[in-house]
Amino acid sequence: MEEQETAAQLEAKVVPTKQEPAESLKADDELTRLQQMTADSKVHEETMHEEPQQEEDDTIKRSIYVGNVDYGSTPQELVQHFASCGKIQRVTIMVDKMTGHPKGYAYIEFAEEGGASSALALSNTTFRDRVLKVLPKRKNIAGYTATVRGGGRRAGYMPMYGMPYGPAATLKGFHRGGRRGGIRGGPF
Repeated sequence: MEEQETAAQLEAKVVPTKQEPAESLKADDELTRLQQMTADSKVHEETMHEEPQQEEDDTIKRSIYVGNVDYGSTPQELVQHFASCGKIQRVTIMVDKMTGHPKGYAYIEFAEEGGASSALALSNTTFRDRVLKVLPKRKNIAGYTATVRGGGRRAGYMPMYGMPYGPAATLKGFHRGGRRGGIRGGPF
């Protein structure tokens, strides 16, 4: 009986091997089809990213930054002030997310690049008793910050056994140490 079962098991194993070429052809066709779909979607994604990038660059060229804007000013007043430069598409007065109060600057988008370049001439003009600062809008660079945050050492930091360095050496006495007032276990 064991021999009969073993023979039946062998035949069962042999039958799928006879069907393997047909199945492998189907699998190859499926793989080719999936690869083609993936390649098509990558090409589509690349073209999708190019168009918005081009539009964004054009928008930046047609836009200006306006600083020192009065907190009570409205977009209509800014449109009136910059109307001589060209047709304005959008005025955005930036506000604080939490409070909703204006931050004191705005962005103005013109219909044409010439409008933005002529608006730069209105820098240092008075608007609602404040002198405006008009600059071309710049594109933010990912990962770049203009401000310096953190780092550095505090004045008075004693790196080694009560030895002062930097401005702490002259402002604070040698015996005082850092912000805790001395070195633990030190003589002072």
